[in-house]
Amino acid sequence: MIAFTHARRISFIGTRRDHVPPARDAIVRVARSWGIDPTSLGDIALVADELLANAVIHAPGRLLVGIHLSLDGDRVVIEVYDPSRRMPTGAANFGNDELTTGRGMLLIEGLSETWGTEPTTHGKKVWAELAVPAVAVPEHPRSARRAALIASLVRTDRPRPRPHAPAWPSARAYRWFSQHRSPRAHRLRPYRCRHTGRAVTGPVALSPGRPAQPQVTCPTQPYLLHPNSALRKDGWMSDWEFVKNRTATEGAVWKSADGLLYKRTGGEDLRAETEFQQLAAGLGYPVPEIVDSGSEDGRYFVVERAIGDTSLHEEVLADAGRDGQVSSQVISTAAAVASKLLQAQARHPLPATPWFEKAAFAAEVFEENPDFDTPRVREVVKHALDRLARLPMVHGHLDYGLPNVLQAGVIDWQHHGSVPFGYDVYPALDIVAFKGGGKGYSITPEQRAAYASALDETTASLIGQRVSEHLGDFLLVKCFFFLALMRPTDPARHDKHIKWQYRRTLFTMGLDQYESGNTIDTGTFPTLERFTAEHR
Repeated sequence: MIAFTHARRISFIGTRRDHVPPARDAIVRVARSWGIDPTSLGDIALVADELLANAVIHAPGRLLVGIHLSLDGDRVVIEVYDPSRRMPTGAANFGNDELTTGRGMLLIEGLSETWGTEPTTHGKKVWAELAVPAVAVPEHPRSARRAALIASLVRTDRPRPRPHAPAWPSARAYRWFSQHRSPRAHRLRPYRCRHTGRAVTGPVALSPGRPAQPQVTCPTQPYLLHPNSALRKDGWMSDWEFVKNRTATEGAVWKSADGLLYKRTGGEDLRAETEFQQLAAGLGYPVPEIVDSGSEDGRYFVVERAIGDTSLHEEVLADAGRDGQVSSQVISTAAAVASKLLQAQARHPLPATPWFEKAAFAAEVFEENPDFDTPRVREVVKHALDRLARLPMVHGHLDYGLPNVLQAGVIDWQHHGSVPFGYDVYPALDIVAFKGGGKGYSITPEQRAAYASALDETTASLIGQRVSEHLGDFLLVKCFFFLALMRPTDPARHDKHIKWQYRRTLFTMGLDQYESGNTIDTGTFPTLERFTAEHR
């Protein structure tokens, strides 16, 4: 195995082909600074260009490119890290049809001594090794200083540990770490050392009189947060707490014992969501950081860092339970998180593309409600889409609402797609009315106006336009969204039929209001309880 020295890595956002040349040129400058023969710089540039082009085309987002020089000075390795787990399998799969340069992996195989791929925690690494004329490897400027510092810190009088002693923390160290590191140490449970099989008891309840909470063991690998915050598998926290089953899909949500990690299980829909979330994180969206993903026991899983303990929906419920009012603090937090998302979206606009059918579930609505598939409805929809064509297209959340918003970001990106700028965040408070009052709270007109005004300040600075003028257009699409897949199949479920008729009524009210003035006032929507009482 060849040993390497003098490594340089460069992180950048790569979402378009024109993002490649600056990163490629930076790699060439590093190689030139090491004294590599100029005749080899062209090969280095070509290989770097092709590796970066592959990553930008097939896995756009935050990318990392690196270059390494061997200790003998006759080998150079170029590597590119991307967030996709799809592995290239050779030149046969990466021919002229796949790359804009038309050379792809064929060129990489021709110029490099060897190349390969390796899975990483956040995706994969693709690398290529090139032979270059040997150069004199300069001493690293900090090598001597680092060696002297290490020598001064190493204690030669300390006895070495016994060879058979397991490299595993003692029970005393575990208890100390639990008490001083974890903010929720009282929730930790006894664990069994995976190396020795010895049972080690951690603190079950550090607070006097606080009973231990029942836990459910998640049948997946545990994780460990060391004092330096590095994530590792096979660690101390071997238990996960069951949180809930996922909504409208298979799988469940689990939480680590210290509350710093969440784990979700599911199928292919979760895999697609994970890939999009990694892309969104690379674009600077306020989303949880994914620290691991893969398949276990035939199911896909993803582990991500927690970005809060409660959603804004849960905070609103707590407010309403105290005095029946929603606090202005929650509204301010909702506006702050939405503004962060808008800022990230504005930096990465997308080409114009059809979006209404997916965002509105229009085909499902017309299939279940054929009486709404009329020229009048389609003309109103066309009018709204023509107005929304003035806005840039961005990656958006198709089911954005207070249950998806936490203090530090947005979760649950299962439904995502291209949408007009502001479509996801502006209706966040208005869509509460579509729930019919069943959530236990309502939003006042003043709070909705304050929220929209705060977002307008953000959008005016980003695109020079106050997007609240399109709120009616957004809500017309939401009238479709909340009617989709509502028609019951069981004639005996009277409650389901009532709810379907209720959503049909809201659709009709929204259509009438929008047709008369391009706006929809959700404050006029009746509650489900009132509608049920009137239609018994």
